[in-house]
Amino acid sequence: MSRPRQGRPATPCAAAARPACALLVALSAGCATSAAAPGIAADACTAAATSAAPAIRIAVGDRIDPRNAPVPTNSDERLLFAQIYEALLRVDCNGAPVPALAESWSASPDRLTWSFRLRQGIRFSDGTPLDAAAAATSLSTSNLPALAAVAAAGEQELHVRLNEPQNAFFFAQPALSVTRVTGAGAWPVGTGAYRPEPDTRGLRLVRTQPDPAAPDTLRAVRVPGDDPRGALDSGVDLLMTAHAATIAYARLLAEYAVRPLPWNRTYALVSPAGEGSILPEESERESLARDAAATGTRAAGMTSPAWCTTGAGSVSSRPAAATVAYPRGDDIARGMAERIAALSWPVDRTPTWLRMLLPPTVSAPLTARAVDADALLEEMRAGAGGLFVVAMRHCSGADPAYSAVAAAGLRTTPLVDARDHLVHRAGIGSITTDAAGTPRFGPVR
Repeated sequence: MSRPRQGRPATPCAAAARPACALLVALSAGCATSAAAPGIAADACTAAATSAAPAIRIAVGDRIDPRNAPVPTNSDERLLFAQIYEALLRVDCNGAPVPALAESWSASPDRLTWSFRLRQGIRFSDGTPLDAAAAATSLSTSNLPALAAVAAAGEQELHVRLNEPQNAFFFAQPALSVTRVTGAGAWPVGTGAYRPEPDTRGLRLVRTQPDPAAPDTLRAVRVPGDDPRGALDSGVDLLMTAHAATIAYARLLAEYAVRPLPWNRTYALVSPAGEGSILPEESERESLARDAAATGTRAAGMTSPAWCTTGAGSVSSRPAAATVAYPRGDDIARGMAERIAALSWPVDRTPTWLRMLLPPTVSAPLTARAVDADALLEEMRAGAGGLFVVAMRHCSGADPAYSAVAAAGLRTTPLVDARDHLVHRAGIGSITTDAAGTPRFGPVR
């Protein structure tokens, strides 16, 4: 039995006490408890602590599409969806799983069967109470291959059977946010602190329960062009960015505060699996980090969010392509791709770690190539050849980039970590961040 986290007593998964658990745990001899503990010190994950204005304006540069909810496809959707939707668990800024909709949880020794106890008094943003049956209905429609069965036992007990072992972080992913679908094209109804409301000027989020520590209204303001500095000139209240020039500019403006968010992603070079490879020296990774961005990058290491290497196996038979592709609009990935392309020529000066990943038939410099994010993942899954620079947030099937790598049997070489910065004016209220670097307004229950 695993050791329970300090701060909350273990919740044994005894069949006599929990009939539904007995039904789902029939394949295991017992349950290993991983009961939740209260969050870490209140100020450890605080990104801002100011008085709250009634309404604030948040700069966004990407499209916010309700059809994607609750699973974000870009950083702006990640920020806004996090205010609307909640999963069973969340991961705090130190990387520890902590309660969200579930107040405690336990797992069988094989990590295939999980039991959750939901918090009391949770409601969807339309006022509908959340019970275990509603949570089971929502999770059952997530279409994640790892989910085998979901069952409710009473008002608060929820039990999940998986097709493959997972850790607690699996249940914190946006794809497992608990929602109610009300109609085609409409926003799914969430349980978060805010709900979306129609607005002629764009997206507006309204707090479901007023709190003096949080704004009543969050208004998304479109940033024209690719340079977020214009948003600061227009007086927005909050901006989350990895744009180095914007971060430097904000630090010159007395009315703005700049806070680095947690390291939340690892950029990896993805290549066809081959006979072997070596990791670049730390000094080489540091050089790539400096070339990728002047601010908000570091050499990837053993403590990186997605430090993993994959792809051991036979030499790939996929056709070679003399390109290194990166997701369009990602400045850090672009900087890395361009630097890797520059390092590929002349061959006699190419670093050993890169030379071992290059297709043997490539006899000219690599070319950096921008590809839309979804198309890039499809190219990886299809084994289109060539190299890719992608950002991974963790090494599990819950991460789309890692899932594509695993599906195609590709190799990953972790190179650079990155994080965003929060730029804000006074009046945004209390903000806490999680391991993904996502800010949340007001107190976290």
